[in-house]
Amino acid sequence: MLKAMFRLLSALAFAASANGALAQSSPLPPVPAPSADRSAIRAYRLTVPTMERIARAAAALKSADPSLRAEDTAAAAGNTVAELMSNLTRASRLRAFFHRQGLTDHDVVLFPLVIMSAMIALNDPTLAYIQPVSADQIDFYKRHRLALDAIFLDDSPPAKPGKR
Repeated sequence: MLKAMFRLLSALAFAASANGALAQSSPLPPVPAPSADRSAIRAYRLTVPTMERIARAAAALKSADPSLRAEDTAAAAGNTVAELMSNLTRASRLRAFFHRQGLTDHDVVLFPLVIMSAMIALNDPTLAYIQPVSADQIDFYKRHRLALDAIFLDDSPPAKPGKR
């Protein structure tokens, strides 16, 4: 859910900005997130301990059973925070995996959304209206950009058992 959701949002943001300032030129700009999503995203507090737990979970998921990774990808298929939360709740093995990593359901769903939204707001302010974030969230992203990129953008294959 962590990387899959981040990649999906990245692709959407890239497609929107690649269309040449879509927000300014297109008759149909990207639709802002629902009000409840915007409120949840703006209210979510990013912390270093949560970022560290997310990093550990992402690393553990990378070497997890392929069926758990498939469950993670499937759970990321949602268009709203409510849908993503519902998907995570239904994916009981995945949910238990994240809980063992010390993450709440809100951490699993909202941390990647907030980071992606902060990245969009920082890199293409014309798209910031889609999922508005706070100045503190953008600042967190700026301060921890390298670590966050390592968490969400690292596509190296899972380690083979017994090899490092």
